[in-house]
Amino acid sequence: MKRELEFRYVYEFEGEVDIQYFTLGEIENGYVNDYQNQNNWDYLKCRERYTGLVDKQGVKIFEGDIVKIYLGLNIWQTKEVYFDNDLCEFGFKETHENLYSMYSKHYEVIGNIHEEPKA
Repeated sequence: MKRELEFRYVYEFEGEVDIQYFTLGEIENGYVNDYQNQNNWDYLKCRERYTGLVDKQGVKIFEGDIVKIYLGLNIWQTKEVYFDNDLCEFGFKETHENLYSMYSKHYEVIGNIHEEPKA
């Protein structure tokens, strides 16, 4: 199965945050530059990768997302997704657990580190 790499671009200027999603193909074809030039968003705060996983609602999970994890018996934990450069894998920032160690249908994206998490 072939899947396109996808990235979340986070721009910030004077307290405003703008989040855009681009595939690698779009980036290579100059869509990011076109977007930045058309919208004057030249303050790129960060670029985050898609993990290849979706949560229980079908929402794509990216680096920097805040996910709520169902552990069973009505017990939930909230963790931040990050990429561990040393291990070359996605994990949870607080515990360094591998993101793929649990079934992603137990995850629910509730926000990201750039915006307020959804209640």
